[in-house]
Amino acid sequence: MSGVKRVKLLSDFYWTLNPKVSREKIMEFMEIDWLKKRYNLILIGPSGVGKTHIASAEFVVALNFLTCLHRIPFFFLRRLILWMLVMTP
Repeated sequence: MSGVKRVKLLSDFYWTLNPKVSREKIMEFMEIDWLKKRYNLILIGPSGVGKTHIASAEFVVALNFLTCLHRIPFFFLRRLILWMLVMTP
């Protein structure tokens, strides 16, 4: 279970609705070897700017890249914090 509720792609993202989201920077990140280097992606910003959409699209890219032997978690921050609190002895 990945945690992604709907499949979203960057081609469906409305770049003009929020000009502060840099299409160039997002696409630049997509072009680097971020999966092989095991970089984490953390998107921070106010509600409604497209963080979940971008993260979901990156997740789809990761699924297409990696084999089924790899586990790719997708967490909302509040769920991750709660999990960390429960797992901390």
